Order: sequence, then C-alpha cells, then structure tokens
Amino acid sequence: MTIKLTHRIVTSLAILCAGALLTACGEDDSRFEESIAAAQVADEQPSPADDGLAIMGKPGTAAVQDNPYDFQPEVHNPDDKLLTFSITGKPKWATFKKRTGRLSGQPGPAEVGMEYSVQISVSDGVRTAKLRRFRIRVVAFGTEQVTLAWQPPTYNEDGTPLIDLAGHRIYWGTIKGEYSDSIDVDNAGLSTYVVDNLAPNTYYFATTAYNSSGMESELSNIAKAKLN
Repeated sequence: MTIKLTHRIVTSLAILCAGALLTACGEDDSRFEESIAAAQVADEQPSPADDGLAIMGKPGTAAVQDNPYDFQPEVHNPDDKLLTFSITGKPKWATFKKRTGRLSGQPGPAEVGMEYSVQISVSDGVRTAKLRRFRIRVVAFGTEQVTLAWQPPTYNEDGTPLIDLAGHRIYWGTIKGEYSDSIDVDNAGLSTYVVDNLAPNTYYFATTAYNSSGMESELSNIAKAKLN
C-alpha cells in the first residue's frame, strides 16, 4: 500500500541510456542534468489533422514469457460516439476488451517462438478505422535495457531536511500512468539503475522515495523510453 506523506519527499527521474545506446553512455554530469530537464517535458501525441474517426498507437512487437504484455490504442473520436473495438489474430494467452480496445496478457514458456499477426479495429456504428496490422512474437528473454537516473532527494516537501531516506522504488509499464512492474532499490546512496529483460516497446517509468519508516512519496515525473 502506498502511503502519502504529509511532508512529501520529492525526486525526479530521467532516462540516461536506452537500448543500444547504453554502451555509448557515460557519467557526464551535464548530460545527466539535461536528461533530468528533458524528462520534465510532457509527452503529448497530437490528434490527427482531419476530423474523422481514427485509431493510433504503436504496439510492442515482442512479448517476454512470464512477463505482462499490454497495449492500449488511442482513438480520435470527434463526434464522441459510443465505440466498439474488434480484433483479428488475437493470441490465445491474451484478453481483449471490446469497449476499450485494450490487449493484454502474459505468455508462458509453451508460447515461446509463437508469432501472431494482429489487427485492431474500432467502429462508431457508421465509420470504421483500423490500426495497421502488427506482429507479436513471444520470446524467452527480453534483449533491451534502460538505464534510469534520478536526483536523490535531500529535503521534504515542506523544506525540512530529509534525514532518513532508505531507498527508491522504480515503477514501469507500457501504458502511461499504469505500471505493471516495480522493483525496490533499497540503497539510499544509489542514483542509477539498469532495468533489463525488456522486449521492444515504448515504456513509461516513474520512481518514488521512501524513508526508514517505510513511508513512500508520490510518484516522480514520468520518463519515456522507446525501445525498437
């Protein structure tokens, strides 16, 4: 359970390195500060230029065994009509929500090597829009990784010194604001962490700080990494 602190601990998060860029990244302080600043900028996807029904999004093309796969398409619905989603080629290990278009599930070891050709459509009862057909391949291990960096907090929200910082908790997932995975970094002195075993996809990361009493802060800013 997340506990809101009366005097909230404040931290900030940035993507320092992602995927193949990892080997080229160093510990340059100026680059770290620039990454922190860039992570504060909101990542908004513009709506289509026309006024018609449209479905958008970039689903992951790989799913790692025993790890959650999740994709939520975005829809441009200018007439605010009731929408119905449909799918072809749905993997057996996944579920599909006809009211939202959300595709999610967790493949097991028996699905490793399987590949699916998937297409999601949306209809408002008059018009139909289709997402470009995509493939999902089930793999045993993810080959992508992300290095996260954060500024360890030194003050509570009210300006009093933070004297009992115990660690950080990292959250991530493929849908902005929803985090299917997390890990504790129970070392207050650490300010970077490598998240690996990731499949190619777009990921959203956030972190919290917690004190020696186990009280956890609110989430930091959201950092985004595209792994293709």
